[in-house]
Amino acid sequence: MRLACAVLSMIFLALPALSREGVVDLSWTATLEDGAEALLLVRDEDGEAIIALRTPVEGGSTTLQIDLPPLPRTAKTLQSGLISDGAVILQSAVKQIADRTASDLSLALHEILAIGFSDYWECGDGQVAQVRQLADGLHLQHPAATGVLVAQNDSAQTFTAEDGTELRFSGNQAELTLPGQEPELCRPALFRPVLPLDAVAASNDWRIELGLDTALIDLPGLEDETLSSAGLSISAPRNGMIDIRATSPSLRLTEGRCTLTDNGLIYPIAAELTQYATETVSQGCAGSPMDLLSGRAWHVLSLHGIKLVENAQAASDLTLQIGNGQISGRGTCNRYVGRAEIENGQLAFRELGTTRLACPANLRNMELRFLDALEAASGFDISRSGMLILRAGHMPVLTAIRR
Repeated sequence: MRLACAVLSMIFLALPALSREGVVDLSWTATLEDGAEALLLVRDEDGEAIIALRTPVEGGSTTLQIDLPPLPRTAKTLQSGLISDGAVILQSAVKQIADRTASDLSLALHEILAIGFSDYWECGDGQVAQVRQLADGLHLQHPAATGVLVAQNDSAQTFTAEDGTELRFSGNQAELTLPGQEPELCRPALFRPVLPLDAVAASNDWRIELGLDTALIDLPGLEDETLSSAGLSISAPRNGMIDIRATSPSLRLTEGRCTLTDNGLIYPIAAELTQYATETVSQGCAGSPMDLLSGRAWHVLSLHGIKLVENAQAASDLTLQIGNGQISGRGTCNRYVGRAEIENGQLAFRELGTTRLACPANLRNMELRFLDALEAASGFDISRSGMLILRAGHMPVLTAIRR
């Protein structure tokens, strides 16, 4: 069945460009059938697609060149993938655009980077729909609709919900019809690769590092074992879970909030390790807490328990944005930048530096309190409403939301 994601028609923003046209070279080793297409995405610092190029791929080919237009100032990353019969089957890693004057870029596509928890489709004017296939049907999450869609008896490619929502698949596209609205064209989109990632036991007695080429398995009572990732058996039916099996142990990854004891961090993936030799099952977490913090900017609501009053001069728009090992944003008068990392099992913002603009004393004092809160943070929480709570130990020092 065709499950994948996201309509991405060509989008060119009317923004000043920083690079000349270049060529992106794609390469892969898998054999493709006719009907596949390549998708090249350029994203901004929030992870939103700002340029999307789709190109047919000739069956049997293992390379492709895609002409890259001038990039806008907001361009931060490149990623590419191959789509066949409506599913993303190969992907590249997300590549930072460090030199916008480079005329050539190369992206290697791998099957192991195309495993994921869900499929995504971009529909209409950029609304992204998440689709999972579970036993009771397709679980759809869309900004305007959430529900379970069941296959129609007369078509294995048409799914409907009780409220009339319909999703109809056809080749490398789908048609989404919401109640009372005209149908929207949807096409598969790429997602952030799950691998590489680390998984660690809640008891800290096992650890697994899954990379693109190798997997390091550290189990109690055994010597560390390094395996080729190609030798792993990986099942990813896009139902919210991924099963990875080596010779003896197997690791089940489930997308969802996970915490380890007393380290004040949230992980994006729950892990369950089964050791067949000892018939034991133990729980852990996987992925990086930074993945939950990265992306769009956070706007500060309170500092040290004191709410910032909207539209007041003393409540200038304080922000923090995290990604690629860095934190940056706005203070009351200055911009700042620093390192963001997980250090000894705790969140750490280090080496914060600011511009040196003139600033009234009251605003400067607030800015200093803001930077002090960032440097003191050692953990975080995210509420069900999406509010970020930075903590120093168990003490909240800052709250923020994404707008």
